[in-house]
Amino acid sequence: MKQCVVIILLVLDFGVAKAQVGGLSYGGKIIDLDTEEPLAGVTVLLSKDDLQFEAVSDIDGQFLFKDIPAGFYQLYFESLGYQPKRVVEIELNTGIPRSQVFKLTPSEEILDEIVVKAESRSRSIEAVNSISTLTVEETFRFPGTFYDPARLATHYAGVISENDQANNLVIRGNSPNGLGWYLQGVEIVNPNHTSNAGTLNDRSSQSGGGVNILSAQMLDNSTFLTGAFPASYGNAISGIFDMQLREGAKDRSHFTGQIGLLGIDAAIEGPISPAKTGTYLVNYRYSTLGLLSSLGVDLGDEEINFQDLSFHLNWSLGKGSLSFFGLGGFSENIFRAPLDPLEREDFKDLQNISFKGRMGALGLQFLNQKWEHTIAYSGYNQHRFSELVNNSTMGIFDPFENDEVTEQRIGVHSRKKLRLNDGTAEMGIRANIIDYQVTNAQYLIGQDLSNTKAGFLLQTYFDARKSITPRLVLHGGMHFSTFTLNEALTIEPRVAFEFRQNEEIKWGFSYGLHSRMPSPNAFLISEQPGVGNTDLKFIRSHHLVLSNTINLSSSSKLVSEVYYQSLFNLPVAPGSSRSLATINAIDYIGAENLVSQGTGLNTGLEITFQQYFSSSTYFLLNGAIYDSKYRGADGIKRNTRYNGRYGFNLTGGKEIKWEKNNKLKVVGFNLRSTFFGGFWSGPIDVEESQRLLRTIYDEPAAFSEQLPDLFRMDFRVYYKRIKEKYTSILGLDILNATDQENASFTYYDPYTKTVMIKNQLGIIPNLSYRIEF
Repeated sequence: MKQCVVIILLVLDFGVAKAQVGGLSYGGKIIDLDTEEPLAGVTVLLSKDDLQFEAVSDIDGQFLFKDIPAGFYQLYFESLGYQPKRVVEIELNTGIPRSQVFKLTPSEEILDEIVVKAESRSRSIEAVNSISTLTVEETFRFPGTFYDPARLATHYAGVISENDQANNLVIRGNSPNGLGWYLQGVEIVNPNHTSNAGTLNDRSSQSGGGVNILSAQMLDNSTFLTGAFPASYGNAISGIFDMQLREGAKDRSHFTGQIGLLGIDAAIEGPISPAKTGTYLVNYRYSTLGLLSSLGVDLGDEEINFQDLSFHLNWSLGKGSLSFFGLGGFSENIFRAPLDPLEREDFKDLQNISFKGRMGALGLQFLNQKWEHTIAYSGYNQHRFSELVNNSTMGIFDPFENDEVTEQRIGVHSRKKLRLNDGTAEMGIRANIIDYQVTNAQYLIGQDLSNTKAGFLLQTYFDARKSITPRLVLHGGMHFSTFTLNEALTIEPRVAFEFRQNEEIKWGFSYGLHSRMPSPNAFLISEQPGVGNTDLKFIRSHHLVLSNTINLSSSSKLVSEVYYQSLFNLPVAPGSSRSLATINAIDYIGAENLVSQGTGLNTGLEITFQQYFSSSTYFLLNGAIYDSKYRGADGIKRNTRYNGRYGFNLTGGKEIKWEKNNKLKVVGFNLRSTFFGGFWSGPIDVEESQRLLRTIYDEPAAFSEQLPDLFRMDFRVYYKRIKEKYTSILGLDILNATDQENASFTYYDPYTKTVMIKNQLGIIPNLSYRIEF
């Protein structure tokens, strides 16, 4: 690692001139938030430090700045009849030009400006509380993300990584399986590689994995919600990750490439035809972690690799557009038992293990100012197979475990926007045909269970936003869900209000009743072969959030949120002595008869101070104090596995810039420090674990022992060169820079017959080079 830092320092040629590489263009389109009609005559100011540029939008709402120096800017919009708006993090550099859409809020009175970090790309009515816009620029700037937008989310309040090996998100004490993934407004299956990464049983999780299949180079700004969602979202109880694909460049063909220790990532984009009415964007990524293993990084002696391909084609159709998009990915983890019996140190060394995952999605979307229609297919297959040594001398292996999960869905989403007096509304329908196939076999104990089921999930919704006074806005809606597989029916009210007390202070309150389908394993596998637990109900929760936002300046804010979430219909094992609940295992593989009788309660307080990128510096400091409890069939209140009780994050960075020979050079130093309470475990039933050859916990004492607190420090340094025709970045990321040993979970090893502690990842370096032109 020291050699890498020396190399970076040697290539830096420190000049003294002020950074002023110019000749760049930046443009966008301005629309009405409610009608999405283009707005003409809007005054647009682009500013940074002592520089300011002015433009006015034309009849089509378009504006354009030319001959602009590279750097970070703020955008300010002002127009009669609309609230002024400031977007505070706009990065301009050479390479690929970005054209964005900005929305202004109608107002009959002149009110204080709205300040946002970045413009949301979601077309839904925006949430009042618990919402973050995650930008691609942050994904490449923040340390510890490895260019994965889901890992970026862990920098925000109330969000904790379940394990460093994966991007499973613990949101406000909830299981990561409560997160819903959306792409282009349509709910999709788990869009992550290596979904078994970091799990206790080495099986697939429902909503996470090692890395997102969509490269950050494909994405526009994503919307991340952590509670009390608007009525347009359903089938989620912990959070919503709404990803939007960006359009390709319209001016000419461009290339983006990145190569590093984690692999290669390349994208090409541009106009489809000389008329430039359409654009294309295609990305391919191939990764193998063998290079890290050769550097001495402990990855568990597994061969891990993945690759994916994604594309987005878009055509302008007058006041509307048509897009065709898709993605596909393949990943695998291969572990081979040592050939020499003397090298076998634990139970894993007695096995050959193969885990292979496939995921794909394909969709078509039409939208205009009033309508949005999308149809999409998404599906995944996760297969784990293991062999156990039979004869050490002869090297004979017998089949040991066989687990396979397949989920496929064809989904349709149609939404219509409606204009109200002093507001807007939307009504929509989501229809999904879902097919499940699950296999769970443990051959040595005679268990071989499988099941196949299909169902129809129908969701309809209505959502509205109306200004009661110039400073008070009311949100209200209803979400309706029904699923034929379990004949479940839910009616879910949603309500919220936001009140602007004055120029600096805003209050918000939101309430939602939400629901989530149980995992495929819980649904389809039970003690009766081929029967499953299809009578399980939707997992449901009441979620209330109260927030206070204080704008300390045009580039900083302080946000406080207090929340209350009551969960019910949790799948649990029946019986007056049973404490098992599936919310505590993201890779649940039990063959249990389950009932919807569990309850849970999550409460907490989150405080965030954010200094947006200003004067070459940024800070994001947040803390959360929370409590997460549940009751199983025995009625005893217990800690959930994820009740760490507190979590603190500090992310910050500084850029140093200079110009020499018409080249802008930038060195960025970024640090992230995180500290949060340990998750919970309990005593292990040694006798039962030895019999089943897997970890079985003592249910009466479930989650009575807390693991040690976790601390991690991530570091990112980069050297950026901005020339007339391209931008390049040489970066070094170090995850867990202090090589802290953080406990993930306890488990039983049948070979050594001891209880072990599994630690999270140690120090992980990644040296990469990126270029855009």
